[in-house]
Amino acid sequence: MILQKKNTVIQTTTMSLVTLPVEILYRILDHVDMHSILFSFRCVCKQFYTISNSYNRYELDTSSSSSSDIKRIARLIQPDRIISLVFHADSSGENKIDLFFRCFNSNEFVRLFSLTLIGVYHYKVNHILQVFAGCARLVSLSIYTGANQSKQATDIVLSAETKFKLRKLNLKNSDSFFVNLSSQHISTVEHITLENCTFSQYQLILSSLPHLKTLTMRDCIKTDHDEMPSMSYPQLICLSINDCHLSINDIQSVISQVPSLAYLKLRSHRNHFDSAFNGSFWEKFIQTNLPSFIKFQFFFSYTMNQNDVLIDMDSLIQTFRTSFWSHNIQCDYNIQQRIINLYTTPISIDFSRSMKISVCPTISIRLNVDDSPTLSWTDQVFDITSSIVTFSLLRFILIQTPTEVKIRSHRIDDHQIKYFARALRTNEVNSN
Repeated sequence: MILQKKNTVIQTTTMSLVTLPVEILYRILDHVDMHSILFSFRCVCKQFYTISNSYNRYELDTSSSSSSDIKRIARLIQPDRIISLVFHADSSGENKIDLFFRCFNSNEFVRLFSLTLIGVYHYKVNHILQVFAGCARLVSLSIYTGANQSKQATDIVLSAETKFKLRKLNLKNSDSFFVNLSSQHISTVEHITLENCTFSQYQLILSSLPHLKTLTMRDCIKTDHDEMPSMSYPQLICLSINDCHLSINDIQSVISQVPSLAYLKLRSHRNHFDSAFNGSFWEKFIQTNLPSFIKFQFFFSYTMNQNDVLIDMDSLIQTFRTSFWSHNIQCDYNIQQRIINLYTTPISIDFSRSMKISVCPTISIRLNVDDSPTLSWTDQVFDITSSIVTFSLLRFILIQTPTEVKIRSHRIDDHQIKYFARALRTNEVNSN
């Protein structure tokens, strides 16, 4: 297409999906499932047909594949174009794992780097790992088994670590993992994801995995017999606890042992309104104990008791209004459920799964720190959409000294209107 303006000729090119460079299309396909690529994208045109044949980053999940799909996939692509495999236990009666190995030559999976086994019995886990023993690039192993299978699966995992030189390990029902871990060091693992672990098991992980960089767990539990010795483990860079029930002092103990920590993720529903909600507390603790720290993502929640004094959200979020907090902090108060949520934004995917963010018709009030370089406050504008505006709602809003209040409701009676007008005029908040 050519555009002409006065004496200047401007030539522009119209870009479409077909004209995109192959490298960009590959990046797009990285986010598309194998079935869509082979059974849809591949059939659009000759160019897409050629691209799907040359694409070499396929990820195959047998749970989304029927027996006929597996046979078709085996005819369409070579094993050396598959980098990730996910096997599920057969709940439909079809033995798709055995069918898979009949259709594919396991020796040709030369680019396989990730293997996930979900609900697969330990004897079949062992068989699968033996089949892929020649895959020199396999560095990521995930095994999710039932509790009654965990002992056998753990033995296999520890053996596989030496065989494959694993760098990433994900385990479910991992209690027996710690028993066997005490007898040997795992020299290659850099990233590990586990369920709950105790203080002593946390110590064992750090002492047995000298190259560990990332540790993700659901919770770290302190038992009556657990003590946290003053040990230091310099290898850990990233720590995530996705459902933390530790006291604030115990959280400090866990973090203090990894002084090289650069990234921290915490999600916790607090039993008390404690220092977890205080930005000054975290700023002082991190600056004192973590000299290499870069980023802190968190989601803290607290359900207020009936006798709790209303919390001043303005004062709460004020503690995060310093140059230390380089990203945005947001605070929500769910009035009906009396839940306070304090979190960093944007919220990561794993944190958002159990969040209790309110939706209509629940009434929610939100404050946030402006993330601009000047670190100025955003206006406190309360936009309320509810069928009922209660006295407690009006009282709470006025405590926050808003700059603007918008109420869209069908049930504001004369008494509430008179009370609200008097309170705004006199800045008095009472129920008389």
